[in-house]
Amino acid sequence: MAQSGIQPDPSCFRAFQLIKTGFPVSAADTFKHFETDLATDEATQQQFAKDLAELDTKSTKKFIKFVMFKLSNAGDKIIVSYISKSEDYEDFVKRLPEDECRWAVYDMTFDTKDGQRSKLVFFSWTPDKAKVKNKMMYASSKQALKSIFTGIHNDIQATDFDDVQLDAVVDKIK
Repeated sequence: MAQSGIQPDPSCFRAFQLIKTGFPVSAADTFKHFETDLATDEATQQQFAKDLAELDTKSTKKFIKFVMFKLSNAGDKIIVSYISKSEDYEDFVKRLPEDECRWAVYDMTFDTKDGQRSKLVFFSWTPDKAKVKNKMMYASSKQALKSIFTGIHNDIQATDFDDVQLDAVVDKIK
């Protein structure tokens, strides 16, 4: 697949580091952008990037459960579109639009015969209802985003909601 030349905004790497390493709960009390759509306006996106830059991420306690990424409205960079601390996997699934592509990193926790495991999972969401141009842009930009992430254990390609059902995903990553 040809590369699009679109690069991730620095806030994408910072958000990934937060899901990977966590940050102090006390910082979360002042973090105003949880459970909100971050890409709706440029001012909110800029404030989010500033807040991420100021957070102390030395704690090992994880606080973020998933981060979603999308192409900016101008289509010139990859931005953080949503961040959540929700432990409910269905909250993640509900955030996937029916007709637009997204990428996401989810901190997946599941049970095995040896006990509980946790893996970071990268999702490429390209629903059948998305426009062809949108699918092509996301496919050609995916590697630029993935290349800034270390520690991703699995890559889930999903085109419909059956592909992201919890049981199906856990079966793929075990």
